[in-house]
Amino acid sequence: QAVQEILAESGQFLAMDSARSDQATIGGILASGASGPLKWQYGNPRDLVIGMKVVQADGTITKSGGQVVKNVSGYDMARLHVGGMGTLGIICEVSFKLTPKPANEKTALVAFSDLKSCCDAAISIFNSQVAPLALTVFDSAVLSASSIPDIAGDHFLAVRLGGRSRALTRMTDETIKTSQSAGATNVEILEGDSALDLWKHLSDFGWEGDALPNVVVRASLLPNQVKAYVDAIGASSTGVAPSCVASPGYGNVMVFWRSHSGADDLESSRAAIQTAQAEAVKLGGSAIIERCPVELKSELDVWGEAGDSIEIMRRLKQQYDPKGILSPGRFIGGI
Repeated sequence: QAVQEILAESGQFLAMDSARSDQATIGGILASGASGPLKWQYGNPRDLVIGMKVVQADGTITKSGGQVVKNVSGYDMARLHVGGMGTLGIICEVSFKLTPKPANEKTALVAFSDLKSCCDAAISIFNSQVAPLALTVFDSAVLSASSIPDIAGDHFLAVRLGGRSRALTRMTDETIKTSQSAGATNVEILEGDSALDLWKHLSDFGWEGDALPNVVVRASLLPNQVKAYVDAIGASSTGVAPSCVASPGYGNVMVFWRSHSGADDLESSRAAIQTAQAEAVKLGGSAIIERCPVELKSELDVWGEAGDSIEIMRRLKQQYDPKGILSPGRFIGGI
């Protein structure tokens, strides 16, 4: 947040909007590969890194990339460390690609009575001439837990738009028209603080407040499988219906199961995790467990199956950290 405030003075921003920007650090965001709704337009954190300095396990300091976008050709070694949980090196210096702040912004908050219409509208906008900064689908549980303006509906689509005045008006009109054609029951246009509050809540959902979810899952799928995945986990027999925040155009789904009292709490969490991972694999995707009871972490690999790529990962770990000094056992496959 401090970095964003400094950049705003020059009309720029760093296109990262992961949860709890008031507490998250640059190093933590990179090491965990965390991202938010803006990944739709600007990509994940690793796509913003153009240079990096890393301390390796033996104390050697290595550099990759540079301080400008047009660097010399070669392997983009920084990508090994983004999302690597500190298992290959300690990130100590980073150069980022910055982005000019849009001249104007608006957010279309669209209500639907069913998930299919909501996802159909999102995919239609994805395939249109509109170029959203973010495109996010969420349910009524997410809405009710926030200070978002009250709008009747069961499923919601938020479309963040930015640009010069005439282009922004065109994109807004086309977004409204496309949404109404897909069966929207209500459309509200948000600007200023109300729009920013909406996007901050969508980024922070599941990571703020007193009653945090017991289980948090991040699924990666093909865009056209997002609805099928949300339907599948909603129909599962875990005992508690989850809340979902999804990016249909990106194929990302965040799923949150709230804690509930009772002796079967641990069993419900186990069932939720098994369902989340199994349904993702069934649809050709994968699921990472971002939060779960510590008792379950000893029973499963929260990263899911890596497939054949795990051998490449292990060879990289052996090359960079042969003595297993850096965050041992922290990453996929016990790396």
